[in-house]
Amino acid sequence: MLNEILDTGFLTQGKYVTLFENKIAEYLRIKYAVAVSSGTAALHLSLAAVGLQEKDEVIIPAYTFPATANIVEMLKAKPVFVDVDPFTFNIDAGKIEKKITPRTKAIIPVHLFGNPADMDPIMKIAQKHNLAVIEDAAGAFGSSYRNKKCGTIGNIGCFSFHPRKIITTFEGGMIVTDDNLINQKLRILRNHGLKSDGIFSNLLECGYNYRMSEVQAALGIIQMDMFQDIVRKRKDLFNIYASLLMKIPEVFMQKCLPDSDPVWQALVIYLQNAHSREIIRLLRASRIEANIGTYALHLTDYYRTRYRNTRYPVAHQLYERCVALPFYNEMTLSEMKQVVKTLKEKIYEVQTT
Repeated sequence: MLNEILDTGFLTQGKYVTLFENKIAEYLRIKYAVAVSSGTAALHLSLAAVGLQEKDEVIIPAYTFPATANIVEMLKAKPVFVDVDPFTFNIDAGKIEKKITPRTKAIIPVHLFGNPADMDPIMKIAQKHNLAVIEDAAGAFGSSYRNKKCGTIGNIGCFSFHPRKIITTFEGGMIVTDDNLINQKLRILRNHGLKSDGIFSNLLECGYNYRMSEVQAALGIIQMDMFQDIVRKRKDLFNIYASLLMKIPEVFMQKCLPDSDPVWQALVIYLQNAHSREIIRLLRASRIEANIGTYALHLTDYYRTRYRNTRYPVAHQLYERCVALPFYNEMTLSEMKQVVKTLKEKIYEVQTT
């Protein structure tokens, strides 16, 4: 496949990108899939496609990766944080409506670590207030909520194919929608704002260079052809890992809704009686790569200056107590046992010093 791509000399946004888009659309049972250069690019184009303007507001969870909020800022709009649920770690739908103002344009629920957000109440709120819903499903490719694939429930869904995700194109992303007008807008914006009639191109928008390469798409195609096996193995590993971790009383697992089917992109635990930074430091000293779950955005230096005297207590608590453990499809039972054994030792060490 690589030799064929090189032989054609057509390295960007060619037939393999189209094939990859078609495979994604078919799997998700959605009309349109638009390949882009990253998950962040997917969010950026999606907000531009729904017409986000300067000083508009976008509702996002307070506990998420910075890209979700950064893209809103880059478009000179305002991210409006909403605290998250302490069990699912996802946006608390019951707290959204009171944050809506006449300037609110969209809601971006995040399916954090592959765990589906509670989309039904979010969609009802959005419909009531005429808001766009852009699903940040960066880490939730394959996850389902009430028999609907994450990313296909709102107006637009955004995925990432970063190396930490279930499938990877090294860097890359995908936008999906059933709306043809949005689809056409996305395709123009990702390629500098150009639209071709088959012979000549015309500049219709001030767009971006967010195209995916043919090599990236080829990598994605290969993984899509074996995606069901990837998911099956991922779920089996997660269940084994979780059963081992449940034997540590101080550790709590992220909960999922009873009517959802997550494909876990990451395994993030909550520590009841230990600070995440100390445990991460001790695990790394034992040659186990661990990290924070994700960010309480209002506590970061950048957003702290913009959100003075604001409190999102659940996001704050999760930021201080959550740890992402090593988790990948080639992980062995022996490696999982070693991680759990070391984690238990380090929690005890912290509690007794």
